[in-house]
Amino acid sequence: MTGPQGVVRLRRLDTVLPPTRILLLDETDQSGFDGLAAASALFGHGRLALYYVDDRGAVSQEAQRLAVDVVVVDVDNEVNPKETLANIVGDDPDLRVVVLTEGHPAVIDGALAVGASGCLLKALPASELVAHLAQFAQGR
Repeated sequence: MTGPQGVVRLRRLDTVLPPTRILLLDETDQSGFDGLAAASALFGHGRLALYYVDDRGAVSQEAQRLAVDVVVVDVDNEVNPKETLANIVGDDPDLRVVVLTEGHPAVIDGALAVGASGCLLKALPASELVAHLAQFAQGR
């Protein structure tokens, strides 16, 4: 676009691109969501839209209703994380599901085996967590 006297006007991409939409499943409490919201505010530059659900049976329906880009599942407090993930992925195989974990190898292996898109460690710095979630949402 050109303005008066040949001046080129640039559009800021972050105001044009829609935010990355993330749905967090955490059945124990909302602390994971609060932490992710704080990280988003600090490092997401307004490009993350966060949603929270505390019922694993509602994840697929809410993900579809909200048109989320990625679902984050905190599995460390789950009795059977593999079953929970298999149900979510089974309901919508195209849904990008990322597991948030403390890094237990069995949890990571089980999550990937049932179709999770990837795993992120809870110990990651907030800026990296936000950056990785944005990359997962873009299919990387």
